[in-house]
Parts: sequence; structure tokens; C-alpha cells
Amino acid sequence: CYECGEGVEQDLTRAVELYRMAAERGDAAGQCNLGCLYEAGHGVPQDWGLAVEWYAKSAEQGYPRARCNLGVCYEHGRGVAKDMARAVELYTKAAEQGEPVAACNLAYLHEIGDGVRQGWLKAAYWYTVSAKKGHSRAQYYLARCYEHGRGVPQDSAQAEEWYAKAAEARYLDASACASRMRKKRQKSGFLSGIFNSGKRNEKK
Repeated sequence: CYECGEGVEQDLTRAVELYRMAAERGDAAGQCNLGCLYEAGHGVPQDWGLAVEWYAKSAEQGYPRARCNLGVCYEHGRGVAKDMARAVELYTKAAEQGEPVAACNLAYLHEIGDGVRQGWLKAAYWYTVSAKKGHSRAQYYLARCYEHGRGVPQDSAQAEEWYAKAAEARYLDASACASRMRKKRQKSGFLSGIFNSGKRNEKK
């Protein structure tokens, strides 16, 4: 409440104080939230080292968001030495717990083959898991998979649907992509109509 100003006047100093009390008692959510404040520098000086420290404490207890955030730190070498294998491990654990950001991040690593063997099947699988939970980035990349038949059968209708969902969140050029797929579908339907009409005329 104090962090976001929900029901009370925003007070980041008070938020830090309360999160720290909870974190020091071993509360996993409090540890993760305190890590987030150190990452962003809200209410405390920005400090990647302390962010990693609190994320790690929370992740050790199996808190999915902390596992995901710690995975990001390992992926990009923030506050800790870059370690793609460790990032993949953390993303996988969090994704298996239903954390959508982790699932999307894991999918992308499978797509590009960083820290894991490149594989479109697993990339599409994890994009699907994340997209179904409403994660716009995953919805966009899943749409690309369907458009080009990568890891899933090529399916223009599915591509259009997922681009449209990502467009609702105004993700990148998803709106333009959805429009492009829609025009492609309409053109295909028009040409199909002409072709079928010609076949009917031949039979007369």
C-alpha cells in the first residue's frame, strides 16, 4: 500500500521499512519486494548487489517472482556474474510455477539458443504458457510463431488472434501486424471466392 499509494499516501521510506521487517522475518514476498525496491532505487539507493541478495533469499524459498527476477539478474549480469545456465534454471522453475514473465523469458532463450539448445518447439510451448496468462510480449512472439510455422503448424488465423491480443496492450507493432494478417485473410477470401465462382461457371 505504501509503495503504490493504495489507500494511503505514497511513502516509499515506510514501504522499505515494512518490507525489510517482513524480509528479515523470512517472508518470501517481503524479500522479493525489498529486492525490487533496491533494483529500482525506490526509497533506497539503487543497488543491484542488494537486489540480488534479497531475490536470492526469496528464491531459495521457492517464490516464483523472485526466481524470475533473479534469473534476469543472471541473464544480464546485474549484481552478479552473468550465468546463462543459472538464468535458464531459475526461469524454468518459475515458469513451471506459472510465472508468465519467466515463461516468456525462457521461451526467448529457447528461440535464440542462449543457455540452452535452440529449439522452436520449446520456445512455442513456453510462449503459449505465458501468452495464455495475458503476457503481451509472449502473445506477440507466439503470433510470429504461428505466422511463420515455427514450433507450431503455420496458422494465419491464430497469428491474427494473438497479434490482436498483444495489440490490446499496445505491444510494439502488434496492431499493424494484426491489421496485416486481417488484410491477408480478406484478400485470400476474395480470391477464393473468385476461384470458386469460376469453377461453378465451368460446370454450367
